[in-house]
Amino acid sequence: MSASYAEYPPALDLRAAVACTWVARTGEGTGPSPIIPDACSDVVIVGDAAPHVAGPATMTQHVHVPPGTTVVGIRFRPGATRAAFGCDASELRDADPELAAVCSSAARLLADSLDRAHDADEPGDALRFALEAWARARIAPRVDRDVHALRAARRLVIDRSATVRDVAHDFGWSERRLHREITATCGYGPKTLQRIVRLQRALRASRAGVATRPPSLAPALSRLALDAGYADQAHMTREFRALTGFTPRQLLGRSVADVGRWMDEL
Repeated sequence: MSASYAEYPPALDLRAAVACTWVARTGEGTGPSPIIPDACSDVVIVGDAAPHVAGPATMTQHVHVPPGTTVVGIRFRPGATRAAFGCDASELRDADPELAAVCSSAARLLADSLDRAHDADEPGDALRFALEAWARARIAPRVDRDVHALRAARRLVIDRSATVRDVAHDFGWSERRLHREITATCGYGPKTLQRIVRLQRALRASRAGVATRPPSLAPALSRLALDAGYADQAHMTREFRALTGFTPRQLLGRSVADVGRWMDEL
Protein backbone atom coordinates (compact mmCIF):
# COMPACT_ATOMS: atom_id res chain seq x y z
CA MET A 1 0.00 0.00 0.00
CA SER A 2 1.36 3.42 -0.92
CA ALA A 3 1.07 6.40 1.40
CA SER A 4 -1.60 9.02 0.73
CA TYR A 5 -2.85 12.27 2.20
CA ALA A 6 -5.85 14.44 1.34
CA GLU A 7 -7.45 17.55 2.83
CA TYR A 8 -11.17 18.34 2.58
CA PRO A 9 -12.88 21.74 2.99
CA PRO A 10 -15.11 21.92 6.06
CA ALA A 11 -18.85 22.54 6.00
CA LEU A 12 -19.72 26.15 5.22
CA ASP A 13 -20.85 26.96 8.76
CA LEU A 14 -17.48 25.85 10.15
CA ARG A 15 -15.12 27.66 7.81
CA ALA A 16 -14.44 30.61 10.10
CA ALA A 17 -12.88 28.26 12.66
CA VAL A 18 -12.01 25.02 10.85
CA ALA A 19 -9.29 24.87 8.22
CA CYS A 20 -10.02 21.37 6.92
CA THR A 21 -10.58 17.74 7.72
CA TRP A 22 -7.98 15.30 6.45
CA VAL A 23 -7.27 11.62 5.92
CA ALA A 24 -3.80 10.04 5.69
CA ARG A 25 -2.86 6.43 5.03
CA THR A 26 0.65 5.25 5.79
CA GLY A 27 2.55 3.13 3.28
CA GLU A 28 5.15 0.40 3.47
CA GLY A 29 8.73 1.34 4.17
CA THR A 30 8.08 4.90 5.28
CA GLY A 31 10.01 6.32 8.20
CA PRO A 32 8.93 8.97 10.70
CA SER A 33 7.06 11.83 9.01
CA PRO A 34 8.06 15.41 9.84
CA ILE A 35 5.02 17.51 10.79
CA ILE A 36 5.89 21.13 10.05
CA PRO A 37 4.44 23.97 12.21
CA ASP A 38 1.38 25.52 10.56
CA ALA A 39 -0.13 27.69 13.35
CA CYS A 40 -3.10 25.29 13.63
CA SER A 41 -4.24 22.69 16.14
CA ASP A 42 -5.82 19.31 15.35
CA VAL A 43 -7.85 16.50 16.79
CA VAL A 44 -6.18 13.36 15.44
CA ILE A 45 -7.41 9.76 15.38
CA VAL A 46 -4.72 7.16 14.63
CA GLY A 47 -6.30 3.86 13.67
CA ASP A 48 -8.55 2.67 16.50
CA ALA A 49 -6.76 4.67 19.19
CA ALA A 50 -8.45 7.33 21.29
CA PRO A 51 -8.38 10.80 19.73
CA HIS A 52 -5.59 13.11 20.79
CA VAL A 53 -4.83 16.80 20.38
CA ALA A 54 -1.93 18.09 18.31
CA GLY A 55 -1.43 21.51 19.83
CA PRO A 56 -0.01 24.57 18.04
CA ALA A 57 3.59 23.69 17.21
CA THR A 58 6.66 25.89 17.31
CA MET A 59 8.96 23.15 15.99
CA THR A 60 8.84 20.13 13.71
CA GLN A 61 7.35 16.98 15.25
CA HIS A 62 8.55 13.60 13.95
CA VAL A 63 5.70 11.08 14.00
CA HIS A 64 5.94 7.35 13.30
CA VAL A 65 2.75 5.47 12.45
CA PRO A 66 2.76 1.75 11.51
CA PRO A 67 2.30 0.97 7.78
CA GLY A 68 -1.27 0.48 6.66
CA THR A 69 -2.75 2.76 9.33
CA THR A 70 -5.51 5.25 8.55
CA VAL A 71 -5.16 8.58 10.36
CA VAL A 72 -8.04 11.08 10.36
CA GLY A 73 -8.11 14.61 11.73
CA ILE A 74 -9.80 17.97 11.91
CA ARG A 75 -7.64 21.08 11.79
CA PHE A 76 -8.60 24.32 13.51
CA ARG A 77 -7.53 27.65 12.07
CA PRO A 78 -5.14 30.02 13.86
CA GLY A 79 -7.18 31.70 16.58
CA ALA A 80 -9.73 28.89 17.06
CA THR A 81 -7.85 26.64 19.48
CA ARG A 82 -9.35 28.05 22.69
CA ALA A 83 -12.89 27.84 21.31
CA ALA A 84 -12.33 24.23 20.27
CA PHE A 85 -10.72 22.93 23.45
CA GLY A 86 -11.88 25.29 26.18
CA CYS A 87 -8.42 26.23 27.44
CA ASP A 88 -5.80 28.77 26.47
CA ALA A 89 -3.97 27.62 23.36
CA SER A 90 -0.65 28.28 25.08
CA GLU A 91 -1.41 25.33 27.40
CA LEU A 92 -1.37 23.05 24.35
CA ARG A 93 1.70 24.51 22.65
CA ASP A 94 3.98 21.72 21.36
CA ALA A 95 1.82 19.21 23.28
CA ASP A 96 0.15 15.95 22.23
CA PRO A 97 -2.31 14.94 24.97
CA GLU A 98 -5.31 12.65 24.62
CA LEU A 99 -8.49 14.62 23.99
CA ALA A 100 -9.99 13.20 27.19
CA ALA A 101 -7.22 14.85 29.22
CA VAL A 102 -8.08 18.25 27.73
CA CYS A 103 -11.88 18.15 27.75
CA SER A 104 -13.11 14.89 29.25
CA SER A 105 -16.87 15.38 28.90
CA ALA A 106 -16.56 16.46 25.27
CA ALA A 107 -14.31 13.47 24.55
CA ARG A 108 -16.99 11.14 25.91
CA LEU A 109 -19.59 12.72 23.61
CA LEU A 110 -17.29 12.17 20.64
CA ALA A 111 -16.51 8.56 21.56
CA ASP A 112 -19.97 7.19 20.68
CA SER A 113 -19.90 8.85 17.27
CA LEU A 114 -16.44 7.48 16.57
CA ASP A 115 -17.49 3.93 17.47
CA ARG A 116 -20.25 4.10 14.86
CA ALA A 117 -17.92 5.69 12.31
CA HIS A 118 -15.30 2.95 12.66
CA ASP A 119 -17.99 0.41 11.64
CA ALA A 120 -19.05 2.33 8.53
CA ASP A 121 -18.32 1.17 4.97
CA GLU A 122 -16.05 4.21 4.48
CA PRO A 123 -14.64 4.82 7.96
CA GLY A 124 -12.36 7.66 6.87
CA ASP A 125 -15.27 9.77 5.61
CA ALA A 126 -17.49 8.78 8.54
CA LEU A 127 -14.78 9.82 11.02
CA ARG A 128 -14.34 13.17 9.26
CA PHE A 129 -18.07 13.88 9.49
CA ALA A 130 -18.15 12.82 13.14
CA LEU A 131 -15.31 15.23 13.90
CA GLU A 132 -17.12 18.05 12.10
CA ALA A 133 -20.30 17.41 14.11
CA TRP A 134 -18.26 17.40 17.32
CA ALA A 135 -16.50 20.64 16.34
CA ARG A 136 -19.82 22.31 15.57
CA ALA A 137 -21.14 21.49 19.03
CA ARG A 138 -17.90 22.64 20.69
CA ILE A 139 -17.39 25.89 18.84
CA ALA A 140 -20.91 27.31 18.57
CA PRO A 141 -21.29 28.25 22.26
CA ARG A 142 -17.70 29.48 22.64
CA VAL A 143 -16.58 31.23 19.49
CA ASP A 144 -18.21 34.59 20.28
CA ARG A 145 -15.64 35.16 23.03
CA ASP A 146 -12.83 34.75 20.51
CA VAL A 147 -14.36 36.27 17.39
CA HIS A 148 -12.14 39.35 17.51
CA ALA A 149 -9.02 37.27 18.13
CA LEU A 150 -9.97 35.05 15.18
CA ARG A 151 -10.30 38.11 12.97
CA ALA A 152 -7.02 39.55 14.23
CA ALA A 153 -5.25 36.25 13.57
CA ARG A 154 -6.76 36.13 10.09
CA ARG A 155 -5.47 39.64 9.40
CA LEU A 156 -1.98 38.67 10.56
CA VAL A 157 -2.12 35.54 8.37
CA ILE A 158 -3.45 37.18 5.21
CA ASP A 159 -1.90 40.65 5.15
CA ARG A 160 1.85 40.35 4.61
CA SER A 161 2.36 44.07 5.23
CA ALA A 162 0.40 44.15 8.51
CA THR A 163 2.43 45.12 11.56
CA VAL A 164 1.53 44.28 15.13
CA ARG A 165 0.93 47.98 15.73
CA ASP A 166 -1.40 48.24 12.72
CA VAL A 167 -3.52 45.25 13.75
CA ALA A 168 -3.72 46.35 17.40
CA HIS A 169 -4.82 49.83 16.31
CA ASP A 170 -7.48 48.47 13.93
CA PHE A 171 -9.03 46.41 16.74
CA GLY A 172 -8.80 49.19 19.30
CA TRP A 173 -6.29 47.21 21.38
CA SER A 174 -2.89 47.98 22.81
CA GLU A 175 -0.01 45.94 21.39
CA ARG A 176 0.21 44.18 24.75
CA ARG A 177 -3.45 43.16 24.56
CA LEU A 178 -3.04 41.93 20.98
CA HIS A 179 -0.12 39.78 22.11
CA ARG A 180 -2.18 38.42 25.02
CA GLU A 181 -5.24 37.64 22.87
CA ILE A 182 -3.28 35.99 20.07
CA THR A 183 -1.24 33.93 22.52
CA ALA A 184 -4.41 32.72 24.27
CA THR A 185 -6.13 31.73 21.03
CA CYS A 186 -3.21 30.75 18.76
CA GLY A 187 -0.70 29.40 21.27
CA TYR A 188 2.02 31.95 20.58
CA GLY A 189 2.35 35.65 19.92
CA PRO A 190 1.68 37.57 16.70
CA LYS A 191 5.32 37.69 15.59
CA THR A 192 5.71 33.92 15.84
CA LEU A 193 2.37 33.46 14.08
CA GLN A 194 3.58 35.58 11.17
CA ARG A 195 6.89 33.69 10.97
CA ILE A 196 5.13 30.32 10.78
CA VAL A 197 2.62 31.52 8.20
CA ARG A 198 5.45 32.93 6.07
CA LEU A 199 7.15 29.52 6.21
CA GLN A 200 3.92 27.83 5.15
CA ARG A 201 3.46 30.36 2.35
CA ALA A 202 6.88 29.46 0.98
CA LEU A 203 6.03 25.76 1.14
CA ARG A 204 2.76 26.27 -0.71
CA ALA A 205 4.47 28.32 -3.43
CA SER A 206 7.15 25.69 -3.89
CA ARG A 207 4.57 22.90 -4.11
CA ALA A 208 2.83 24.77 -6.88
CA GLY A 209 6.03 24.35 -8.89
CA VAL A 210 7.13 27.97 -8.63
CA ALA A 211 10.63 27.44 -7.34
CA THR A 212 11.86 23.87 -7.27
CA ARG A 213 12.73 23.07 -10.87
CA PRO A 214 16.35 22.09 -11.64
CA PRO A 215 18.83 23.02 -12.88
CA SER A 216 18.40 26.59 -11.64
CA LEU A 217 17.43 25.80 -8.03
CA ALA A 218 19.49 28.54 -6.40
CA PRO A 219 17.98 31.45 -8.37
CA ALA A 220 14.53 29.88 -7.89
CA LEU A 221 15.03 29.78 -4.12
CA SER A 222 16.00 33.45 -4.20
CA ARG A 223 12.76 34.29 -5.97
CA LEU A 224 10.77 32.11 -3.59
CA ALA A 225 12.28 33.88 -0.58
CA LEU A 226 11.29 37.31 -1.87
CA ASP A 227 7.82 36.19 -2.96
CA ALA A 228 7.14 34.66 0.45
CA GLY A 229 8.17 37.85 2.27
CA TYR A 230 11.73 37.06 3.38
CA ALA A 231 14.45 39.69 3.09
CA ASP A 232 16.59 37.32 1.01
CA GLN A 233 17.46 33.64 0.58
CA ALA A 234 19.77 33.62 3.61
CA HIS A 235 16.95 34.96 5.77
CA MET A 236 14.66 32.17 4.51
CA THR A 237 17.30 29.54 5.23
CA ARG A 238 17.77 30.77 8.81
CA GLU A 239 14.02 30.75 9.41
CA PHE A 240 13.54 27.28 7.91
CA ARG A 241 16.28 25.89 10.14
CA ALA A 242 14.96 27.63 13.24
CA LEU A 243 11.34 26.51 12.77
CA THR A 244 11.74 23.11 11.12
CA GLY A 245 15.31 21.83 11.53
CA PHE A 246 15.59 21.57 7.74
CA THR A 247 17.18 23.78 5.11
CA PRO A 248 14.87 24.89 2.27
CA ARG A 249 16.53 22.41 -0.09
CA GLN A 250 15.96 19.52 2.34
CA LEU A 251 12.38 20.40 3.14
CA LEU A 252 11.08 21.42 -0.27
CA GLY A 253 12.32 18.18 -1.76
CA ARG A 254 10.17 16.04 0.56
CA SER A 255 7.01 18.16 0.91
CA VAL A 256 3.58 16.68 0.23
CA ALA A 257 1.56 18.72 -2.25
CA ASP A 258 -1.78 18.58 -0.42
CA VAL A 259 -0.49 19.59 3.00
CA GLY A 260 -1.62 23.12 3.84
CA ARG A 261 -4.10 23.35 0.98
CA TRP A 262 -6.45 25.27 3.30
CA MET A 263 -4.11 28.24 3.02
CA ASP A 264 -5.00 28.60 -0.64
CA GLU A 265 -8.38 29.98 0.46
CA LEU A 266 -6.78 32.98 2.17
